[in-house]
Amino acid sequence: MFAEQYKSGNVQMKESFGVPYPEVFTDAGSEYHALTNSAALIDLCHWGALVLRGGDRLRFLNSLTTNDVESLPEGRACHSALATVKGKLVAELFVLKRRDELFVLVAQGATGAVAETIDKHIITDDVTLDDVSAGYGVVAVEGPMARGISWRLFPDESLPGDPLQFVDTDYLGTPVTVVRNTVTGEPGY
Repeated sequence: MFAEQYKSGNVQMKESFGVPYPEVFTDAGSEYHALTNSAALIDLCHWGALVLRGGDRLRFLNSLTTNDVESLPEGRACHSALATVKGKLVAELFVLKRRDELFVLVAQGATGAVAETIDKHIITDDVTLDDVSAGYGVVAVEGPMARGISWRLFPDESLPGDPLQFVDTDYLGTPVTVVRNTVTGEPGY
């Protein structure tokens, strides 16, 4: 998402499963200090995004992943993993349960491999799978001041307070999902 802007600056880029992402913007010490004393913006745009719809989506994905997706309440997410039938890890996932769909963030793993693994198991199930990665960007705001910063971005929205709770809202007309989560261990969204 931001990779083209990063190339013009002093950003150290890396790749994760073929997708570029910034490893260091300034220096690791300054970034760690910001994360632990105020807040840091973390670019996770190398994460993929899939959507599952259909009447069997809950039972279907529940049978393929390591967490109990089927009993997940609406407006909640869970951390899970996708494995092959032989138990080989395919990817680390975050599954968000909405009323009519499951929104799956592919955190660690190749989105194409996840889609392929899921798709080959859809036989007679009422499930559709769409790779929507191109239309989404994932960023995290984490650190002691993350809630205040997030609240300034979404002052009219009740931000999720519980871990892995989320709300769908918008920012300047763009649809946004705010998830209470951390990738660093610091408080964040």
